[in-house]
Amino acid sequence: MPVSLYLDEESLMAVVDDVWSLLSPSSSPIHHLKSVAGDAAVTDTANVVAAQTVVKKRKKRRPDRNRPHHEIARLRAQVAELESQLQKQTTKDTRYYTNVGLKAMLRESFDDIYALEQNLNTQMEELLRGMPRVLAAMSRNLPYDITQDDGMFAMMARSLDDQYTNMDQVLRVAGLDKITSEVADASICHSNDAIGNYGVTLKSRTCIFSPFRSDCSVGALWRHFERCQRATMDSTQFRNLDLPLGISSRVAIQKFEVTLGDYVCAMRMVVKQFVERDRIVHVWNVHADVGALFNVETCETGWGFIRPMNNDKTSVCVSYSLVNVTAQCFSSKETCGTINSLIKLYHTFIISRLQALENQTLDRLILDRNAVVS
Repeated sequence: MPVSLYLDEESLMAVVDDVWSLLSPSSSPIHHLKSVAGDAAVTDTANVVAAQTVVKKRKKRRPDRNRPHHEIARLRAQVAELESQLQKQTTKDTRYYTNVGLKAMLRESFDDIYALEQNLNTQMEELLRGMPRVLAAMSRNLPYDITQDDGMFAMMARSLDDQYTNMDQVLRVAGLDKITSEVADASICHSNDAIGNYGVTLKSRTCIFSPFRSDCSVGALWRHFERCQRATMDSTQFRNLDLPLGISSRVAIQKFEVTLGDYVCAMRMVVKQFVERDRIVHVWNVHADVGALFNVETCETGWGFIRPMNNDKTSVCVSYSLVNVTAQCFSSKETCGTINSLIKLYHTFIISRLQALENQTLDRLILDRNAVVS
């Protein structure tokens, strides 16, 4: 087999290594490259180790935190004192704002009271303007005349017994025997008889559910009657007054003067009380003399009762009146107009009488409460 004059790659590298090995190691290019690479690796490793072994510097403690123990105790005591002062100040502020709020409410209350007072005064003025004028005239009593009044009052008192006997029938006809609601109405009827007398009849009925006890209402009614009765006569006349009771329990008279529009009327009134099992009954009779109308006769006949309700915590007051105004033997248009006007004015008198009774009931209630307190 023939031998090649050229060496292969491995043989050539082996020869080169032998040649360089005979020389100094540092003169070999390969050795130089290896040494440079080794130094770089050593340097990188040292840097990594140095970076890992670097210790962070510890921050210095602030000088103001280096406080002794006694100063810490003093500061804690100051904290407690400051908290106490803060609590006191907060309480004081709360009271202050509470007082401010109460003062504001008080001012508002004064304003409301003033507005309410003005409203009440306005309503009172309107009420007085719309109230019948006869209400004030009812307090004007007339002197008792023995020669004229004894026989008149005695006759009227005797007639009331028969009037009481017919009460149930009258109330049934008027629709007040089984009434269950409040009523306040009136009606006027006209009539002419064969001899030329012209008459007008006023029918007035009321049913009121009162918030007062029945004894309070009855007491107020008789307090009003007796006060007016004593004012019309002196003590001797009052002691000598002998009215027939009949089957009644009490009797009272009144003689007073009222003004009905342009007419001045002198009125005589007799009232009797009858006590029943479940109610107190009153019947009355009134004769009115109109000074300017000599031919006109006015007579009122009335029935009423007061009955307790709700275990006598409240009461019901029922009344029915028949007022007859008659012009004798004179029926001109002028007289008819006068009578119609008079009967309407008499109706206002009945209303004012009910108002006076309500006022007396309130007065009686106040007196009873004051007596209980004292």
